[in-house]
Amino acid sequence: MAVRTSTGRPGRRISGRNSVFWCSRRNRPGVCTSGLLCFVGRQAGDDALGDMRYLSGMDVPILYSFRRCPYAMRARMALLVGGVVCELREVKLAKKPTAMVEASPKGTVPVLVLADGRVIDESLDIMYWALGRNDPEQWLAADAAAVIMINDGPFKHHLDRFKYPERYGEDPIEHRDAAITLLRSLEVRLADRAYLGGSVRSFADIALFPFIRQFAETDRAFFDGLDLPALQAWLAAHLDSALFSEAMVRHEPWAPGDAPVYLGAWSEEASRA
Repeated sequence: MAVRTSTGRPGRRISGRNSVFWCSRRNRPGVCTSGLLCFVGRQAGDDALGDMRYLSGMDVPILYSFRRCPYAMRARMALLVGGVVCELREVKLAKKPTAMVEASPKGTVPVLVLADGRVIDESLDIMYWALGRNDPEQWLAADAAAVIMINDGPFKHHLDRFKYPERYGEDPIEHRDAAITLLRSLEVRLADRAYLGGSVRSFADIALFPFIRQFAETDRAFFDGLDLPALQAWLAAHLDSALFSEAMVRHEPWAPGDAPVYLGAWSEEASRA
């Protein structure tokens, strides 16, 4: 079975528990030469293999995703933090795969197809599912409902009309300014803390970050000139994070018959180790 890691690069060949597999390094996940996924304990030392779990290709969830979609972005980041390895199928939105539409007729990403056939096709539900299985950073400990409701509701409404004025036929500046008003509430929240939930990143940070990024990138010079120093520092920290880099690896659109690509089976950091 041909297998590619999420960057298309091989790892190091190491042995353990009567199996030989290719792994980026000993405390990162890898892909074994038999085509089975291998997890290596993240807390293991350099000379320890840690706990391994072997999952056949049939046991691996399939994630239909689009790299630049903020909903898909936050789902990928939660799956990575939760240690969930899944087959990643990059989607070309102008030509959606039949398999994806059959799984989720609404035709939007992300779509996570579980091994038992169940389908999760809302990004927040994917995040909750992944972290419900494994939440090493305790993202679910903080109450994120209120800020997510504002982000996914009024802020997303104004963001879309600022970013795509030709699509909605409305004044983009009016919606830009309305979005800024909402961002100022986040600025106040971040005035005495590094992240929305306190001193460490949490569910709320990752749920909002891709949308704040999209707003900033619509007119970067304008955003950088706003009097939002705490929010700008918060955004920069997420953009510079290893988690974001791993979630944003580029892939060609998937087609039936392609060798599988696995989200969570490799990282750029590991490829340089």
